[in-house]
Amino acid sequence: MRFTVLGSNATYPTRGHPTSGYLVENEGRAVLLDLGSGTVAEAFDRIEVADLEAAVVSHAHADHCADVASLYFRLRFGPEDKRKIPLVAPDGVFDRLETFLTYEPGGQGFWETFADQRVDDGDQLDLIGAAWSFRRTDHPVPCVSTRIDGSNGALVYTSDTGPKVHLKTLASGCAVLVAEATFQGDDNLGTQHLTARMAGRIASEVQAGSLVLTHIRPDLNAADSVDEAAEEFDGHVVAAHPGMVIDF
Repeated sequence: MRFTVLGSNATYPTRGHPTSGYLVENEGRAVLLDLGSGTVAEAFDRIEVADLEAAVVSHAHADHCADVASLYFRLRFGPEDKRKIPLVAPDGVFDRLETFLTYEPGGQGFWETFADQRVDDGDQLDLIGAAWSFRRTDHPVPCVSTRIDGSNGALVYTSDTGPKVHLKTLASGCAVLVAEATFQGDDNLGTQHLTARMAGRIASEVQAGSLVLTHIRPDLNAADSVDEAAEEFDGHVVAAHPGMVIDF
């Protein structure tokens, strides 16, 4: 299994750095995991459109799903053969995107492009020959974290969450924890997000093999986030960046 970071900015993209989005590949088959602004073009620089079997969206905030629009128009009007792929997401995602993207009565174009595959806490799916598991996070809208079991261990992506998330069941002993780290310092400003230090504590609690910090605010120095997380977690810590590849 291969996990490629397409974008990892929190909230808004900057030049050369899209918001949250990741490409998961297995033997020529691919899934997009979150589709933040600018991620679809990055993905199709790496794979053929025909290789994409599904898209997984963790929640309905724009920095995680805005580029579903780009994917929709590419699948519907691009030069490739037309086909429908599963859109895997919790409640709240489908209605928002259908309203935004469709101009035909009844959302005809949207549902000709995407198959509705709703997931919630405890659900499991088989995608591209791997087991995917989902758990609800601590966030203002329905949001799921994701565990992907590869041949050399599991990768867990927290998506957006506050500190009240319960990840032990999902992430225990994972090889790689890709954890949001929106803020620095000891205060998450009352939002349902993590600081880098909180992400380090979670990695330690679940006994992760390594920690990848993502969803860092663009105005922060990612190296400082790594230093803060490393104060709580003894394993390898690194900040995600576009083009980073993790094999698992």
